[in-house]
Amino acid sequence: MIGGDEAQVFAVDNLVSRLIAQTCRQSGLSVVYGELFSFEGAAIYFQEEPDLWGPPMARPCSASRTRR
Repeated sequence: MIGGDEAQVFAVDNLVSRLIAQTCRQSGLSVVYGELFSFEGAAIYFQEEPDLWGPPMARPCSASRTRR
């Protein structure tokens, strides 16, 4: 596979159907998805943060604010 250990395979049909359903229910979401998934001038980077796994949601949110 081209991505080697860095690539992950996921169910595209399920993802697309959920994106369409969410876009129909939420006004303006199609613009957000358009920006996220376009190839112009932006990229999404994922980084594992093992220290943030498992705690209540408030702690990871406050930790991300202090790192900016």
